[in-house]
Amino acid sequence: MNLTNDGGQTPLHIICQNNKSYTYFYTLSDRVGEETFIKITEDLNQPVQVDARDKLGRTPLQWAVANLFPRIVDWLLDHGADLSSFVLLPEDDFTARFDPNEDNSSYFKLGIASGALTILESLEKRGYQVDDYALIIMKIFSRLSLFKKSTYVQTRWYDEEEFASLAKQWNVLPRIEYDEKIWGFELEREMNEIAMTPSMSFYDLILLRPEEAAQILTYRDYSDIDSLTRCRRVPRNYYEDVMLHLYEKVLRGFFRRWALDYFYELIRYRLPILCCEKIIDQLMNEDLCNICFAATGQDPY
Repeated sequence: MNLTNDGGQTPLHIICQNNKSYTYFYTLSDRVGEETFIKITEDLNQPVQVDARDKLGRTPLQWAVANLFPRIVDWLLDHGADLSSFVLLPEDDFTARFDPNEDNSSYFKLGIASGALTILESLEKRGYQVDDYALIIMKIFSRLSLFKKSTYVQTRWYDEEEFASLAKQWNVLPRIEYDEKIWGFELEREMNEIAMTPSMSFYDLILLRPEEAAQILTYRDYSDIDSLTRCRRVPRNYYEDVMLHLYEKVLRGFFRRWALDYFYELIRYRLPILCCEKIIDQLMNEDLCNICFAATGQDPY
């Protein structure tokens, strides 16, 4: 399991560099593939060198973060990957693999957004300074056009009978863990402590304000919601609006947090923070993202 190829890469390096399509790398490599690798190492009773470096000096954790594989990132950190010497890979290693002309499906974008933010949360909880990472993923969000405006924005599409009747039947809570099978993507439900978990439908989620949703759902939950929307087949005439709505919701807390600090810096602290909060709360995520780029002198592309 620790043998290397000509580039000094172990099997774990290769798993963390998988650049296949969304369905392959996110569903298989990021969950089932990784678990299969773990099972093999356990069966062989052979420890894995989680901090092994290839000939470019790069570790599996660096590749997993750059490829936005949240479950593998968590597994590496849980198994002793060293964050004290961790350095992000160059920005191009993050952005080059996300081609907006190829990776344009809505569920792909929601998976990327929730995955990137899950990694940010994981790194920060373990004491890593995430400022540079936050700016990199902002560029990815911008590159993937997650701020595209809905053409249906003035209409209460979520109250139309066709959508509402279906959405009220889909449970977001209690949380259900999905075990994806390699062939056929069969879903097995593990109902853990459901009786203790409040119930919330997909329709309820749509009605929640972003700040309310942030108190109830984690970034990782949106990956499960992404699976739910695909499995349940949101009617085509609502799908784009549903996904745009979810982008805005999942990204809201992230952008509000960073834009507030940067906005305060841009105005040279001349307004009370409460006034800044009121201004920020009136803006859309794209506006908040542009504030961050303006304050740091970053090119969004």
